[in-house]
Amino acid sequence: MLLMVSVFFLMGGMSMGLAQKIGSESEIQVITSPTFIQVEPGQTVRITFSLRGNDLDSKSYVISFWIRRPGQRPIELVCISKEGGILFRHFSAGRITVSYNKYSKTGTVTIRNVISEDEADYFIGVTESAGRWYWSYGTQLTVSYPWSYLLK
Repeated sequence: MLLMVSVFFLMGGMSMGLAQKIGSESEIQVITSPTFIQVEPGQTVRITFSLRGNDLDSKSYVISFWIRRPGQRPIELVCISKEGGILFRHFSAGRITVSYNKYSKTGTVTIRNVISEDEADYFIGVTESAGRWYWSYGTQLTVSYPWSYLLK
């Protein structure tokens, strides 16, 4: 079992398709869109997410937005309550914003003025008060330069 867990993280952990088992009434499904984005520097990226599950209104949970850059461990960028309030932010507000609608259980992560350091895999994680985590499959963001930029 230890070997299997180690191989999981060595091979990329969450970006390789960490998924939660869906089917139980107490489970939460986290869906993100799109799964892949390719942009040029300076553009704006929007990642949308939605939560599905029975009795979400009666559950106590928080929503986290994570980044995993190539060759690095995941970092939690922001954590919000199920009401949509910011609980924790690992960055200065401005370029990255997160919104969440508690009624529709949908949200948007917006990254403005994309830079090359934004190239990474992004995930939404939801944790219940019982400590169980549920993960999205994630979004891979690639930053590419236009040919005209490369010819300068």
